[in-house]
Amino acid sequence: MENVCRSAAELDGDGGDPWEALNGWLERFVAYIGTKRALAAELQNYLAPDAPLFTSCRGSLYGAGEPLLRRAQEAGVVRPDVTISDVIQMVVSIAKLPTGDPGQTERLMRVALDGLRYGAGA
Repeated sequence: MENVCRSAAELDGDGGDPWEALNGWLERFVAYIGTKRALAAELQNYLAPDAPLFTSCRGSLYGAGEPLLRRAQEAGVVRPDVTISDVIQMVVSIAKLPTGDPGQTERLMRVALDGLRYGAGA
């Protein structure tokens, strides 16, 4: 989790394209979720959603992703009406979907992330 959060700061600080920075971080986050599915499922069986472990992780993720989202919104490339909570919940939900095709999660992520783009579908 620390590496995912640290990568957000690296992507935010590199001065690159705001959309690419946000998108790159979310891709890393999804990859991380994919490697931790079994562990997360076990933890959810034993810990309440408001357990300190989950609260701490959620706070770290929100704190890491918020600057990337805000920068992309300020650049006019991401919808201004979404919050980091919206984005993380969307990504986690997609990453946790059971699929028989490994590429399906990636395709669903592409569709969802395209929906974040400002003016998408316009």
